[in-house]
This record gives sequence, structure tokens and C-alpha cells, in this order.
Amino acid sequence: MSFKKIIYFLLRNKYGLNRNFAKRQMKVVFRIFLLCFSSFQLKAQELYYQSTYKGGVSYDGKSYYSLDWYNADSIKFQNSVPAGCTIKKAFLISLKFSCSTFGVYPAIDYPISFNYNGHSIQFDTSDNATPLFYTRPIQVNAQCWMCVKDVTTLTQNNNNMLVTPCQGACYGVNECTYYDYDGFYLLLLYENNTYSNVNVALYLNNMTYVPIMNYTLNNLNPINTANDVALSIESVDDQVSPYLQYQLTSSVSTFTLGTLRDVSLSGSTNYETGMGSFQYQNGVLTGLNGNINSPSIDSTDALCNIKTYLTNNTASFSLTANSSTVTTVNGSDGTEAFILAYSTPCLSVPNNADSLKIYKLCAGQSTQLNASAGYTNYNWFPTTGLSSASIANPNVHTTGTTNYICYVKDAAGCMHTEHAQVIIHTPPTPQSFTATAAVCGVIQGTLTITPNYHNYGYGYSLNSATTQTNTTFSNLSAGHYTLTITDSIGCMVKDTFNIKEVNNAQAQFYLTPYSGCEPLSIYGSNLSSNTNAYVWYVNGDSATTQNLSYTFTDTGMYNITLFTYENLRACSATATQTVLVKYCPPPPPDSISITVPNIFSPNADGTNDTWQLLIYNRNYTISNYQCTIYDRWGLKMFSSTTANEAWSGRTTSGESCSADAYFYIIKFIETNSKGTAEQKEFKGFLELVR
Repeated sequence: MSFKKIIYFLLRNKYGLNRNFAKRQMKVVFRIFLLCFSSFQLKAQELYYQSTYKGGVSYDGKSYYSLDWYNADSIKFQNSVPAGCTIKKAFLISLKFSCSTFGVYPAIDYPISFNYNGHSIQFDTSDNATPLFYTRPIQVNAQCWMCVKDVTTLTQNNNNMLVTPCQGACYGVNECTYYDYDGFYLLLLYENNTYSNVNVALYLNNMTYVPIMNYTLNNLNPINTANDVALSIESVDDQVSPYLQYQLTSSVSTFTLGTLRDVSLSGSTNYETGMGSFQYQNGVLTGLNGNINSPSIDSTDALCNIKTYLTNNTASFSLTANSSTVTTVNGSDGTEAFILAYSTPCLSVPNNADSLKIYKLCAGQSTQLNASAGYTNYNWFPTTGLSSASIANPNVHTTGTTNYICYVKDAAGCMHTEHAQVIIHTPPTPQSFTATAAVCGVIQGTLTITPNYHNYGYGYSLNSATTQTNTTFSNLSAGHYTLTITDSIGCMVKDTFNIKEVNNAQAQFYLTPYSGCEPLSIYGSNLSSNTNAYVWYVNGDSATTQNLSYTFTDTGMYNITLFTYENLRACSATATQTVLVKYCPPPPPDSISITVPNIFSPNADGTNDTWQLLIYNRNYTISNYQCTIYDRWGLKMFSSTTANEAWSGRTTSGESCSADAYFYIIKFIETNSKGTAEQKEFKGFLELVR
């Protein structure tokens, strides 16, 4: 028996109603049931942001295919702010999902660092904009969150760039570690008082994917269908047929919007999901990057103009899409977000309503949230820890960091969103700390603290002294200490440790020379470690220099002792070496003898085959040597600047010279051991015989 017949039977027989009245009541009851059933089944998507203002909106980004997010990337967003406009709001949007090669998921959501326009930013738990949902209900490792990061102050009018690191495990296929972000999209809102009003609404998926997905977009400000109405759909990983087929249902009818899927771009083997990139201002929609202003979507074109599908001043409509996620292993086919931009009769929202209000609390503390005053209706979401979800300023007492959205309506029913983030700071316990000993005589013990990754600008103090942000304490004397760690809002934790004292002084020196003739000058090179004060004892004398220079004038055996310490003589070390000073007879005087041969026979008989200068010297040096030999006609036969180089009887071109007389000129400077230099020159004839 159908449900309608059951209702009719109860109304007609049990309650005694006549046939016609029972039929009319049955229709009413059935519609009410459908409304309740639909409200239960068609869970509304999370309206993360809605605002009405004078200006426009621009949207662009990149969605990754399957495991493509393992690689580092640079995303240059094509959306921009027109000249004469100022940035009102900028959001980076992404789908975050957890994964693990071995099915064990991290207890800590490690933040991932990105570079946005030259600034380092992080995505972590605090950026989760939706509760946990699952891409595949049959698989636990598919848990997901939609994330939104407010980057208004870091965003430029154009040329915005996001550099992503290598996410997950970059060196293997089908490996996953911790949490990863599947694509990034920049929603850019800009203001201009000369422009007409625009309403922007950002809806985020918060539902586990099932074969047929039902999305309800309600709580919209009235839509003026006289102008364009932009609907941008952001989807992910639509790689399995029949892909994502969208339908829109309004009070007019049900309309087929089209199909989105992963496509190969420019012949690449990497596939990307189409995005609904667009610009909207003054009631006119313009597609960006291949998207067009049309009533449909198709493959890479995820943008459509839905004004013909809606009645004027409508405030809600629904969408359906299929999903193959529940039957695929690596797929996560589904919708991430919907972005709407359109004209509305609602008034502009004050700019101060757009500011993200951040409340920082220690664990166990409570505070009061503050939405803009003077409106008719307030609805906070989620309701976790709130004293009331329907007032402007509820008290909040929550155990973990929570992002709250307040849906604020005026008397005309126009709504905007306001955002609050309550950050619960757990006790700022460090990951570890290491203490090093204080050296005897030196107050140089250290404490090095390794913070955990949630270091919200911790302050550190020893024994209740001045607080510092540096994680290292130096120059600590031996003793017992209490470390107090305080975060930026005053949350505090204490721990104790000891600084021990050790004597690390080591005395060592290198002596040059160890022995020699008197008078003997020696040099002691100090190689001591962990010391800063020195006393040398030698031959009844002492010196406090770091290194030692000393001259012995008498022969004998002498001890050299280095006494060294660090600040305190009690923290000392010594080293001793012995020097032998001998008597040595004086050396013979300097001498030099130079002979220039006058004949040679280059006939290869092994006797007198070459000609060269013969020098016998003691303590003399030869410099600036120059020897040149000419034949009887003045032609140069040989030239050399090296005193020990011989002439083989050949010309400069290598030919054998004939037997004859040749003329030589030799010049050089001779210098004795006392530095006395003298210019020498020899000229004459030599005989070459064969």
C-alpha cells in the first residue's frame, strides 16, 4: 500500500472524515510530510559567507586531478580587481582530506606552509570551515573538510600567486601522509561606490558523498533576475563515468545544467577538473579562462547564468548531482563549493561586519561572542559551547578551537554572515627542552626549548624573571631553575630542571723550536680549550699573554709551563714542555766563485758537450740572471734567464751551430746573507769545436 493510501485510510476510517474532505486533508498531510522529509534528506549546504555591497566579485583557481597534488606547484590566479576599486575580501578555498598509506591517521594535524604573494602562510585545523565529512562513506580514510583562509591583507589587485609545497609523499605513487589539499581557489571581492549592489554567497559542501547528491542553497538574499545570476560550481576528481551531471530545481521547474568531468588540457596526461572562473559587476557576468556566460555547464566550463531558471526575488533553489565516489577506490567525485554572484534589492552591509573576530582563550576559559548590533535575527553555527545560538552576543565555553558563523538578518529578511574564531590554547607544553652544564668558573649553562608546532608566540621565563621569546637561555650558573612558558594570551605551564657544573679546562701548547743554538728564540702557540686566562712560567719569568715569545741567551735545559683557567684559578689546567739550548760554533764566511767556460765540444761524446756558467757559492743568491750568445755577425744564437740552463750548441731555431768563435754577455745580481747586493757582468768569447 502506498503512503498516500495509508494517509487516506487513516483520515477516512479512523477519524470518520468524508471522502472529499479526507482527500483534501490527505494532500495537506502529504505535502507537510514531503516538506519535513525533504528538509531532513536535503540537508542544506553550509552558507559560509554572504554579503551585499557596492562592487564586484572575481573567482579563479586550480583543482587537482587524483594524486597530482603530490607535486609542488605555482598557481597564478587570473582574477583581478578593476582600476578604481579596492579589495573588500579575499578567501583562499580548498578541500582538505586525510590519508595514510597504512590506514593509520595522524593524531596531530600538521600544518602545511605555503607562499602567497611572497608571504609564508599555513593551512591547519584552524582553517577548517566545515565539520568532518567523508568522500566515500565505505572508506574511513576519506575524511574531508572544506577549508577557507582569509588572505585579504596579503592579496594584490592582480598577479596573485600561490606556491604550494610537495604535499604528502612526493617520492612514491599512491602514498599519502597526514593531510593534503586538493586544489586552491581565490574568491576576490572588490568595492566601488559607483557600482551597483552585488550579493555574493559562498556555499561549502559538508555532506558525505552518496550516489545521488542533493544540495540546497537557501537563506539567500532575494535574487534580481533582471540581471545576470552567476553560479560557479567547484568540483573535484570527476574521472569516472557518468561524471558529474547537475540539475537545478526552482519554483519554475527542473533544469539540466550539464556535465562536469576531468579533461586532458593541452594534450597533457594530467587531468584537471573544470572551474567556474568568472568576473561579476554591475549585473553583468563575464567568464574567465574558457568559461562563458551561458545557461549551461560543460566539461571544463563550470560556470552558468541561471537567471532564466529562477523567479524574481527567489531566495533558494536546489541542485542534484550524481557521484561515483561510493564505488571507486581513488576517486573523490563530488562538489566542493558553489559561488553565487547576482543583483539584489538588499542594502549594503557595513564593512565592519566583514572582519573576522578572533577570541583567544586558555583551556577552561569562556568569553562572549559579538555580532553587529541592531539586527532582527541571529543564528550562530555551530551551536557547540554557546549559551544561546539566537542572540547577538552569546557566551561561549568550548574545549577546542572552533570557527563560528553568525547568520544575521535585518527586518526586511536580508541576511549576511559574520565570522568568529575561538582559539582554545592548550597549555603551551614544549615538545622538549635540553639543558647543558655550566663550565667551572663560567656562567654559561644553557637551556634550549623545542616548542611544539602550535607555537603561538610563546614567552619563556626562568625563576619568574623577565619573559623572553627566544627559545634559548644562555649564561646560566649551576643550580635549580623553574621554567615558565606563557603563550600570547597568558596560558601558562611550568617545569623544573638543573644546570650542572663541569670543569672542561684543557691546557695544551705547541712549541717552535724545541731545541737550537744560543741565543734561541722560541714561540709557544696556545692550543688550550675551554679557558680564557693564561700564565706562562719560563726561566724564572712569567707572562699573561695568550701565546708566548721568549729568547734564551744561555745554554741549558729549560722547562716551559702553561697555567690556564676560565675566570676562576680554581678551574685550571697545566701543561709543561722542555727546551734544549746548545752552543754552536759560528759558520764560515759567505763566499762565491763564478767561472765562465771558454770552449766546449757539442759532439755527443759525453765530455764537455754543453756550455754553462759554473757557480760555487755559500750563502749567496743569484737573481735577475740574463745570458745571451751571438755569432761573429751579431746574430743571437742562445738566450736564457736561468743560471743553471746550459747551451747545447744549437741556434734558437734548433739548428746545429758551426765550429767557430762566439761572443757572450752575462748579467746578474749576487746577494750575500747580510743582504748586500752587487751587479755582475761578464763579456767574452767562447770557442765551439766539433
